[in-house]
Amino acid sequence: MESVIGGQVSKWRQLGLVFGLAAGLACQDVVTSPQVDVKSYLTPEMRAQFNRRGQFILPAVNTSSTMITADRARDLATAFCRQAGGFYRKSLEPRFGGAIDFSSLKADDRVYFADTPYGPAPADAHVGFRKLYGPYYLVTMESTNGEPVLSIAVSAYNTDLILENGQVKFPKYRGNDFFMVAMKRNSDVTFPLTPEKALGRVVTLLRAHVKGVALVLQDARMSPQMAVWRVDLEEPTTVKVAQKMVSAQQIFVNPRGDLLVASPSEPERVQVNYLTVSDPGQVKQGMVPIRSGFALHFDPVSN
Repeated sequence: MESVIGGQVSKWRQLGLVFGLAAGLACQDVVTSPQVDVKSYLTPEMRAQFNRRGQFILPAVNTSSTMITADRARDLATAFCRQAGGFYRKSLEPRFGGAIDFSSLKADDRVYFADTPYGPAPADAHVGFRKLYGPYYLVTMESTNGEPVLSIAVSAYNTDLILENGQVKFPKYRGNDFFMVAMKRNSDVTFPLTPEKALGRVVTLLRAHVKGVALVLQDARMSPQMAVWRVDLEEPTTVKVAQKMVSAQQIFVNPRGDLLVASPSEPERVQVNYLTVSDPGQVKQGMVPIRSGFALHFDPVSN
């Protein structure tokens, strides 16, 4: 994450108070098409969630009154793309593999809510710090022919942003409002991976029956676009991790399609450094809890 729009770059980057470009995501193509009938491994309730285009419709998210809606996230992403995309052209276009016409990109109908593994931030934390820890909406910006071009992460706490004449108006205190990543042209890897592909990877490789799926953020030091799919299995299954066989009922799938399990030594809380609005020059320390059922660290599953 090398660029920001204005502001105190060095200290704010170290403390997470940046927004703009997250261009250093390098994912080689790994995802493959399912080799089995995926739906036969899903619960009847999950099978009913597929639409006519074969897309899995995720359950509605119960967001709080302090969060924006998916529709608002789509509108903010569109405005931010046209307003700020040109600033990042030199970094985004090489990753994409061609020229990008930011003014013509449109937001895909599918907007993904990436939930956060973190509990509440310290009460006196700067708004940009609170946004850093999620949750985020992930909005895909497409070309006029439907090709995925950009992924824009929009903080679910962007209730403080104003849309005016197609422009995003930022408040005095801000940070981590957006992160923008270029897709790789003609790649099977997207940010995020679609739920259909994530389910396909789990079913194809493990032949396990699935009862639920949700998109969750990783460690806050990673871009929101590196969110993983948490796939809940009906029964525990045995997988190989670091030359050992372990039992797992939750499998995580990253944008490359790699299967992961939560590391066994997950902390209950983490110590963080943060800034406050009342004294922006002072770095404070605090504790942020980790929510039950979530993870920050993962171990790869071996084939």
